[in-house]
Amino acid sequence: MTINILMVGKNKDLSIDEAIKSFEKKLRPFCRIRLIYSKDERVTDNPVKTLEKEAEHIERHLQPGDFKVVLDERGKLFSTLEFTRFFSDLELEEK
Repeated sequence: MTINILMVGKNKDLSIDEAIKSFEKKLRPFCRIRLIYSKDERVTDNPVKTLEKEAEHIERHLQPGDFKVVLDERGKLFSTLEFTRFFSDLELEEK
């Protein structure tokens, strides 16, 4: 399994870089991790248009049949064990 992590714009937070490296190291025996940075758009007078352009950049990296997970602070919170189970279930569904 390959996990593609798409991020809009370059990351400027060193603690996030460290967390990603730790995450990659832990998952390396089980799957491949690819980091993909998508261009972030400058905020314009029309924020909807800005988001639409960023969505277009992201969609270029998506393939038919990809399972998409959005990480957002307003989303569902998983413990490490729950997140592991989530991906294990995905892998079983692929077979």
